[in-house]
Amino acid sequence: MKKIAIGIAAIAALIGQPALAADMPVKAPPLSAPPIHDWTGFYVGANVGYSWGRSNNDWSFNAPNAFTLSTVCTLPGAAVAGAFCVNGSDANRLNGVIGGAQAGYNWQTGNFLAGIEADIQASDQKGNQTFSGLGALPGGFPPGMIVATYTEKLPWLATARGRIGVTADRWLVYATGGAAFGEVQSQGSALGTGCLNLGNTCAVPAGGLLVPAGTWSSNVTRVGWTAGVGVEGAIGANWSLKVEYLHVDLGSVTTGFGIPSQCINGVCGGFGTAAGFIPTVAGTGSVRSRITDEIVRVGINYKFGGPVVARY
Repeated sequence: MKKIAIGIAAIAALIGQPALAADMPVKAPPLSAPPIHDWTGFYVGANVGYSWGRSNNDWSFNAPNAFTLSTVCTLPGAAVAGAFCVNGSDANRLNGVIGGAQAGYNWQTGNFLAGIEADIQASDQKGNQTFSGLGALPGGFPPGMIVATYTEKLPWLATARGRIGVTADRWLVYATGGAAFGEVQSQGSALGTGCLNLGNTCAVPAGGLLVPAGTWSSNVTRVGWTAGVGVEGAIGANWSLKVEYLHVDLGSVTTGFGIPSQCINGVCGGFGTAAGFIPTVAGTGSVRSRITDEIVRVGINYKFGGPVVARY
């Protein structure tokens, strides 16, 4: 009987072992960390945006006196007339839509990124403005006036920049800076209040007391600098979207032009200080323009190669 009981207990123990094993928790396989984005590689892309440009202009008109050939400007109320001069400043807004393409290369080490990028932009930035300035006449007569109507344009811009930034997986925050290039176009014409100088008399033109005081047209390519910041986010392994701000400074452009002979203001038909005008010979004028730009744009990039990198 005792042997039978021992046998039954042994059989029960063998039957219970699988059940106990089934009740034990199963250890799950280790989970791998999600992949991180690799920014290293060559990329190309396109962008579009808007630019708030500005041209700060300094004007100068100088017409020597026909009698004395003096180039010294007449002072208000002077008894003797010297040259007729107008100097002044104004500003022109050069706002417009821009768009273009960019290409570059990124190197990523850990969370640090360094890169280079170049872009070229077509632009419809332009501004129209009218400058007016006064010049002194002798004997206390009312001053003469120059009125210049002009247009300035920035048809294209380009930059070559370095980039440094910090990455957080699929996000990149960066600063950028380098050289800027752009074409500055300027054209216009100026009129003076006065009469035509015909050599021995001052004749009223058919259009009234406004006479030509110069015309100009210029196209100049300038080299300056740019700096800005941006944020870029990756979409998948190869695409990314960015938002960027750039300040561009193209420096100064000076445009010169000639001023024809004329009589500034006063009574036409004779010479003399009492008539209240200054007869002039051909003179010179110039406008010095300082060009700056504030650009905000969005862009899309495609990076060649370089799939995501697994992180363990």
